Amino acid sequence: MAQLSHLPGATVGVQVPLLTLSMFLSACGGGGGGGDSGGAATAEISTAQGTALLSWTPPTTNADGTALADLAGYNIYYGDSESVYTNKIPVTNPGLATYVVENLPDATWFFVVTAYDTSGNESDFSNVASKVIISP
Repeated sequence: MAQLSHLPGATVGVQVPLLTLSMFLSACGGGGGGGDSGGAATAEISTAQGTALLSWTPPTTNADGTALADLAGYNIYYGDSESVYTNKIPVTNPGLATYVVENLPDATWFFVVTAYDTSGNESDFSNVASKVIISP
């Protein structure tokens, strides 16, 4: 599990575990993959009309093993270069575990997810998932 980089004003000692991100293709005949927190999930080439379906398992414990009682949501980061995420989508409903990113232009897209608590503490990035978008 990941240790947090505490943000200014954050409660010291609150830790959010590292998430594992899975990627599923929404195109006909596509397949997806997942991995552990150290691995990568890579999607196959697809004509998915510019969409990527992301899925993750919500954390239930803090990195120190205590129950996670104040999960506030997730941030999805993505970009067309691995480890350079120029886009951010806040997911403010902690009960969600999937999200569809739409209107992606042709490129290879890379995605990571973080979890954050009500104090603003944010986990490290999940493993990386990627998807190639090719217009039909």
